[in-house]
Amino acid sequence: GSKVIVYTAHLNIASDLDAILEAFSIVTKKCSNANLVVVGGGPMLEDFKNLAKQVGVSDNVIFTGYVATADVAKFIKLADLCVVYYKPKKANYFRTSMKIRENLAMGKLVVCNDVGDLKQFKDYTHQTKTSVEDFAQEIISSLDDKPDNSAEAIGYIRKNYSWDTIGKNFVARLEELM
Repeated sequence: GSKVIVYTAHLNIASDLDAILEAFSIVTKKCSNANLVVVGGGPMLEDFKNLAKQVGVSDNVIFTGYVATADVAKFIKLADLCVVYYKPKKANYFRTSMKIRENLAMGKLVVCNDVGDLKQFKDYTHQTKTSVEDFAQEIISSLDDKPDNSAEAIGYIRKNYSWDTIGKNFVARLEELM
């Protein structure tokens, strides 16, 4: 009967899991049956575990630690929804989110904010402004109300981000340059 929220990441300085944990502390006040599964390890794993305790959500957060790449999809498959959040810092405006593409390719409901690359997925996600409070409220709403646009999201990802498409565009560009 619990709601499973999945966040996948290498837990290093680039991970904005601290903001997600802060948002999740708001979520658990309204949805006590929500659980966050943090899939991945990294040099900041223990820091984030400590932060989960500090913000009072450690009973509702599962840290998997390192997971082999081939097994990450198994965790995503379990999700009621996936989350992707970028803080509004300069580097995040130049990142390309593989997480959002992977989650959408698997037909998952995704709650994300609107920083950088994430903006282009607004038609296929439940996208919020960047505030942690807005992000938390959208997670709460999305856990109850899950309109299914997975077919459109999967189609969009396949059309624009499959290796066939990327490869063809890369070859065409190389031919232009030669």
